[in-house]
Amino acid sequence: DYDGAHEAKQQEARLKKQLKGGASGSEDRAAQEDAHGPERISLQEEIGSLEAKLSDLDRKRLEKEQKVEALKEELALVRAEKKELIEEEDFDGAHLAKESEKSLMAQLVELEGGGDDEGSEEGRGAAAGKESDSA
Repeated sequence: DYDGAHEAKQQEARLKKQLKGGASGSEDRAAQEDAHGPERISLQEEIGSLEAKLSDLDRKRLEKEQKVEALKEELALVRAEKKELIEEEDFDGAHLAKESEKSLMAQLVELEGGGDDEGSEEGRGAAAGKESDSA
């Protein structure tokens, strides 16, 4: 998502630069503006489309961040519950809590990794480290 947003932003900057530099010089300015009119309209539409895509990507990123935070909070609660169950020697309950913890961590890794291989590996390593600490 971030690569797409970055690429869209770069393309938007290039298009804006083209728009500003499209009609330079003062002697044939009116003729140049007439000649570039349809092109300008097309570029403006493309800029509008790119701005909409960028806005959509920002919205999706915010939603993803909120989901990650909610999962982290839920994971912390499950870990605390698991620890309590172990102290109470309720091993069946602790096992169920451990399964919930694994499921939440898998969801968290998936969200944080976002399909990017490098990010997924990092997320898995971090999640595995947290899991072994709490076990």
